[in-house]
Amino acid sequence: MSRLIALVLLVVAAVPLSAETVTAPGKVTAVTVFQGQALVTRVIELPEDAGLVEAVVTELPEQLLAGSLYAEPGEGVEVRSVRTRNRPADSAPREEVKAIEAQIKDLGRQLRALQRERAMISQRMNYLNQLEQFTSTKATEDLNGGVLNAEALRELTDLVFTQREAAMERELEAISEEEDLQAELQLAQRELATLTGGGEKTTREAVVFVSKEKGAASVRLMYLVGGAKWSPSYNVRAKEDRSGVTLEYNASVTQMSGEDWTDVEMTLSTATPSLVATSPKLEPLTVKLAAAEVDRVKQAQSRRQLAAQQKSLADNRGNMAQYAPSAPAMAGRSISATSEDDLFGADGGVAGGIGGGGFGAVYNGAEGIDQFDLSLNALACAVQVLDLQAGDASKPAPSQSMESNEGLSIVYRLPNKTSLPSRSDQQLIQIAALPMEADFYRVATPVLTSYVYQEAKLSNTSDVVLLAGPAATFLGDRFVGRGSIPQATIGESFTVGLGIDESLRASRKLADKSDRVQGGNRIASFDYELVLENFGDDATEVRIRDRLPKSEGEAIKVTLVESDPKAKEAGEKDGLLEWRVEVPAEGEKTVAYTMSIEHDKNLQIVGGK
Repeated sequence: MSRLIALVLLVVAAVPLSAETVTAPGKVTAVTVFQGQALVTRVIELPEDAGLVEAVVTELPEQLLAGSLYAEPGEGVEVRSVRTRNRPADSAPREEVKAIEAQIKDLGRQLRALQRERAMISQRMNYLNQLEQFTSTKATEDLNGGVLNAEALRELTDLVFTQREAAMERELEAISEEEDLQAELQLAQRELATLTGGGEKTTREAVVFVSKEKGAASVRLMYLVGGAKWSPSYNVRAKEDRSGVTLEYNASVTQMSGEDWTDVEMTLSTATPSLVATSPKLEPLTVKLAAAEVDRVKQAQSRRQLAAQQKSLADNRGNMAQYAPSAPAMAGRSISATSEDDLFGADGGVAGGIGGGGFGAVYNGAEGIDQFDLSLNALACAVQVLDLQAGDASKPAPSQSMESNEGLSIVYRLPNKTSLPSRSDQQLIQIAALPMEADFYRVATPVLTSYVYQEAKLSNTSDVVLLAGPAATFLGDRFVGRGSIPQATIGESFTVGLGIDESLRASRKLADKSDRVQGGNRIASFDYELVLENFGDDATEVRIRDRLPKSEGEAIKVTLVESDPKAKEAGEKDGLLEWRVEVPAEGEKTVAYTMSIEHDKNLQIVGGK
């Protein structure tokens, strides 16, 4: 009896557990766009029955970074494995690709029609040549026989020349049309290669193997894609009566991942995507003494190179899906460097074995992270040893800054769902529309231009950090020009331009000049007049700016002798001057000042750096 039970149990154990297969594309529900990549979240609905399920997620994008794929289980779901696979594409291409392919086919048909037409023109020209030869021979025979029909000969000759001229003109037109079609065909082929990556058409799928309890459930599939980036841009909209400014903060998004994002929760980030949760492990640093001469110039250059490699490696460590470092060969976990050749290589360059800055195949797991960390330790070791080598304490080593090139790491979560198809052109989406406090004024710089510009000083009173980016400026409904917005944190002020005020003009002239010699020095005096003209009906306040020469040393003494009216700001260090004056309606205002320059009488003033 016991043997029978054991046999039954053995047979039951030999029966494999079957998994239900579900094939579906899922739905893209959320996207975070970084600088060069995007993190995409898809939700895959699972069947209600309990048991094992193999979910095949289709229509993954062309720009998928395969090593980035991971799955998050919903309630009552346990994820057993996740993998990707490629297979030849058997589905229709997306609409943009189909449109370009149809265009290429149509251009090919037009080219073939033109080629056939040119072949017919060539045959016609051959026939006309034969007809011309026949006409010449027949005319000679008729002339010799005394039966020449001059009228018929003239008509036939005119026919030959007329038809030949028409054929030649059409051939030239056909050649020109063919050249245009060839150029258009090449452009369409380049666009198609850009959209499809230029490779063979394959489709990518993810296979997610899960165990689930009974009831409705889902699993979230997350992955990184390339071909996605964004940059900030702005519209500055000032009211016509200058009572306020609205700053429209936009994002110009490039989305060429190969999949459409329809009605998704959109997040924009300046951070670097990270798939590693642990900090890099710090290894011991071993040093020893060696007889070596250190070239300080080479040392400083190599230190900068090593620090740049270290920063690049640290930035990319978090993205295990895309990068793998070429770690130096190391026998143990202790990091050391003992001589200049260890650091720089025998030829004076940075040793290739330290970090290398190269990235190879995709890999996953703790071993890959360890390779990154060994490389980071090796690079940091080389930089530290350069710090430890004897040098001039009054000349500190270059700063070892590990800050990101992007400065602040900012995340913007858009309040409404957004749709972004995969296209080759940039797409504009609005992050926020921000009313801002504004101080409006006009600026004249007659030493540079006769135009007077309108400006506004804005204060970022919102809860949004503004990144630097280009701006289009509007005054009322009128576009007045382009400018830029600097990076502005919360509470920070910045200035925007509002274009030229056509009712004002500025000019600058040298009214008088005199000089004299006193002792061994020459003293020159200059009288300048800055004139503002107002052609409008209202008095206007203007900030008028000018500058004094700035001496690089004490050999030249520059003095502002007098000013009418008195300058509001007189920069002793930079020599910049500013007056705030009111220009009467349909009138003018003059600012006059005198400066003196004293220098060695045997020397001449020239421009500085």
